[in-house]
Amino acid sequence: EQQASVLAEDSVSLFKSLGDSTRQLDSLLLGAEAHLRRVKRREANAQRSSLRAWALKAKSLAHLAHGVGGFHGKALLLRARAAKAAGEAAQAYEDAAEAQKLLADASDRCGVASALLLQAEVKAVEGQDSEALSLTTQAQAMLKKSPTLQAEV
Repeated sequence: EQQASVLAEDSVSLFKSLGDSTRQLDSLLLGAEAHLRRVKRREANAQRSSLRAWALKAKSLAHLAHGVGGFHGKALLLRARAAKAAGEAAQAYEDAAEAQKLLADASDRCGVASALLLQAEVKAVEGQDSEALSLTTQAQAMLKKSPTLQAEV
């Protein structure tokens, strides 16, 4: 994951200098994903400060991706996941709720379901079980309506 994040960040600089915003956006999203994978894989054996630093780096890259343009919903959802990993529950919920709206506007049912599930995770951690259950139920309903998932079943 470390090598992937370094390569992605190097690519961001390269594509920015070339004026290729599409590939710059892809590199930012890949870098953020790599940092989040690192957090997930190392959460059992890394220091809390290292996990938080990686999560904040992912959040920063996702924030930059949101500013580059295109895939705003995906970038916000990624930033929400990073905020959750960094222990910033309020920011995670806010970003996931905004991502949900953008993904709904883009007719991305799976993305909407992911945003709803992330909001549910935050509510569950906060002890708001009824809200978490409601959000989870909404996500399940969204997934049942997804033509992509129906074709796979």
